[in-house]
Amino acid sequence: MTWPTRVLMVDPTHYDIHYAINPHMVDKTGNLNKVNRAAAKKQWTDLKKIFEQLKLKVEVLKAEESLPDMVFCANQTFPFL
Repeated sequence: MTWPTRVLMVDPTHYDIHYAINPHMVDKTGNLNKVNRAAAKKQWTDLKKIFEQLKLKVEVLKAEESLPDMVFCANQTFPFL
């Protein structure tokens, strides 16, 4: 089996919640949850460091302001043969 040598990440600069597509995105009263931007950036940075410690090349895409959930892929996986 061959392991991946690189991963793709998107900077969380514009990460936000603009609409709810699952119950985790709203609070008990039905209002949209707020993003803790400092925590989100730290978690993203910590994950990037872990990937780099695992000797993976991390390629970072620039975030798009009009795509607030661009930091997530729909089906997260490490595709490789």
